[in-house]
Amino acid sequence: MKTPDFLVIGHVTQDTIIKKNLNYQTFGGTSLYSAILAREFGLKTAIFTSARRDFPFNKILKNVFVKNISSEKNTEFENNYLGKRRVQYIRSSANEIEFSMIPKEWLDCKIVFLAPIFNEFLSFPKIFKKSFVGCNLQGWIRKKDFNNKIYLIENWHHLDLSGIDLLVFSDEDVKKENWGFFASKVKYVAVTSGSKGVYFSANGEWNHVSSYPTNSLDSTGAGDVWTSTFMIYFYETKDILLSSKMANAAASLSIENLGYSNIPGREKVKKRFLK
Repeated sequence: MKTPDFLVIGHVTQDTIIKKNLNYQTFGGTSLYSAILAREFGLKTAIFTSARRDFPFNKILKNVFVKNISSEKNTEFENNYLGKRRVQYIRSSANEIEFSMIPKEWLDCKIVFLAPIFNEFLSFPKIFKKSFVGCNLQGWIRKKDFNNKIYLIENWHHLDLSGIDLLVFSDEDVKKENWGFFASKVKYVAVTSGSKGVYFSANGEWNHVSSYPTNSLDSTGAGDVWTSTFMIYFYETKDILLSSKMANAAASLSIENLGYSNIPGREKVKKRFLK
């Protein structure tokens, strides 16, 4: 692959899920979910990450070009679901992301998704001159306590958000009274709110788009699917409302099964949108 259409940057993860009577291991991370979504949408897709050499990229990310910075450890999370609440622990971290190692031919890709999961990079050089750049805020506001339990910080005023076209976070991660701060820094801001849909700011003007009714089995990765779908449709159409509705449709489909197995392609998303 010379120049991908869609490039996602961030750690893939190895996750332990503990939920009611379920206790299982799977692979995940924003970058993994997003790469699968872009591939299923028919885009030339690339991922820049760090993980152990034996991470099953060839099995999970077929037809995705992978640039992996080999690490002695994977980034590993333990996710404990207590009702609707998730308690999360980080057990290990892969190597930091070094932007200087990104292949030069990738710098002109159409869409770049900055997908930090736990501080693997805290800023990025402004090297994507022609790309639509989106960012998931969550990985920049996570810290761990002495038990390796994840918590969120509220001191994010130091973050350099220049060069980012779209910033996404959930209403669980940032209080509503602070949304305006980010809307003043980034042209497009999306706040995902689960079954309530998504709140969207374009140049500081807020709107709301309702979610699609669905039977949720596993909401892991829904925000990642939402962001990737929105970025693809917005790049193609420049229509914020249509892109938001398509993204909501994709997210609703993705939560109807466990893990990354139910990430939809373009045709399924269109059918849900038209339903």
